[in-house]
Amino acid sequence: MKVRHRKLKTKDEDISEADPKFRIKKSYPGKRYFIVVVLLGILFLGYIAIAYDLKPIHFGSKAIDTLAFSFNLQKPFYVVVIDAGSTGSRALAFSFHESILDSNLVLDDELYTETKPGVSAYAERPKEAAKSLTILLDKVKEVVPQSEWQHTPLSMKATAGLRLLPGHKAQEILQECRKMFEESGFQDCTHFSS
Repeated sequence: MKVRHRKLKTKDEDISEADPKFRIKKSYPGKRYFIVVVLLGILFLGYIAIAYDLKPIHFGSKAIDTLAFSFNLQKPFYVVVIDAGSTGSRALAFSFHESILDSNLVLDDELYTETKPGVSAYAERPKEAAKSLTILLDKVKEVVPQSEWQHTPLSMKATAGLRLLPGHKAQEILQECRKMFEESGFQDCTHFSS
């Protein structure tokens, strides 16, 4: 009977070379940290998906935009349009940001509010026509931060109601509305049309 003798390794020598049964796997602490970071990242993206009710198909780009927005890498901008119709006036305020991925505009929020009657009902009282629009602008000012008013374009589109009035009556109403808009704090805008 033959006895095999193994050479004992010193503590500086690799024990894994001695016998395959005694192989010791080397541990890489950096690998553990990487796994932890990846798992935390996945959990964080999952939280954003749940918190913002993101659809799976748009999750990637929406999540990146949401993260960029939360870290102030994107700034929202606003646009306000007044539709002075014949039966009533409506204010539409839109909040956008530019996508960090493809530079497309992304609609974040919108406000729709209206008041009746339309400005053409004030043919004999043009100041009251403008005053009826201040109700709409007050609601818009609740959703557009005051710091953004001076950068927010404000335009008014007047439709059939004003076209039915005699020219000078329509112009008087538009002039009063223009004055009120200039004093509103929003970006001076001359996009009045009928």
